[in-house]
Amino acid sequence: MSRALDQVSHDIRKMEPGAVWLCAIPVFGLVWQFLVTNAVANGIAGEFAVRNMFPAEGKPGLTVGTTGCILVCCCIIPYAGVGVAIIGLIFLVIHISKISEYNKALASSGRWEVRYHERMALLRQQQQNTWNGGQQNYQPPQPVQTQPNPQRDTHIPDGKVKPKNPFE
Repeated sequence: MSRALDQVSHDIRKMEPGAVWLCAIPVFGLVWQFLVTNAVANGIAGEFAVRNMFPAEGKPGLTVGTTGCILVCCCIIPYAGVGVAIIGLIFLVIHISKISEYNKALASSGRWEVRYHERMALLRQQQQNTWNGGQQNYQPPQPVQTQPNPQRDTHIPDGKVKPKNPFE
């Protein structure tokens, strides 16, 4: 999991690779494993999108990983907990193998930093051109100040005089 997060660029990932090891804390790890599974799935999906690659799943490994996390959390059930936790560990092993495959696919796709930074530079340039309206020295329009016209304000177009406001 840590290696998979390390493959994801800093702009995309929501969790640092070293934070994965917080799952080893006994009670805290039961909750933290859900966050790690979600962060890894979102990070890999985002990195695949940046690299113009298409994973087999929308969020890689999220379903199997979340299922494994739920089953491992069921280890606190008195009698059936041990059996359910063993099934959960099997799901987590499947999840780790899937993430490992996605990690290999990311590693074999070549130098992603160059393509990523080129694409981000192109997106920034397009955004800058949009904000500038295609011009370098863009000035927002200034509000126009108008002077009241007493002739226009007191007369109605058909020639009738507009009644005066009693509150003035």
